[in-house]
Amino acid sequence: KPDLAVDGLGILPVTEIVEKDRAPLEALFSAIISNQGKKDSGAFQARVRVDHGSNGTWEAVSPSLVGVPALASGGQTLVKLPLVWNAAVGVYTFEICVDQGKNIDESNEANNCATDRFTVKIGEEPYQEEEIVE
Repeated sequence: KPDLAVDGLGILPVTEIVEKDRAPLEALFSAIISNQGKKDSGAFQARVRVDHGSNGTWEAVSPSLVGVPALASGGQTLVKLPLVWNAAVGVYTFEICVDQGKNIDESNEANNCATDRFTVKIGEEPYQEEEIVE
């Protein structure tokens, strides 16, 4: 079976400087998706969501899923997911997941999501915190 895994999370702010609290923020989130399984996967989809205060409310979710082509066993690809939302100042958790609908029958479904943190401060560019893998 294939085994899709999410790793190497990143955020590239398109909005370079946060001008005020709850101002529109545009960012490009990225992840390395790998197939750690013994079989090739079919095509699947990925999505990103952000959570201000890491309290489980997920204030912004990518408006559309990003299609990812099939991955050969041992293969990997870089996925980029754009997101725009009105960002309050503070610390955020972001999560990137693949195959949310469980359309790919995998040997391990527990590694389809990964999270990391970033901070939004007035007068600064948003910056990424340490990586957290779940």
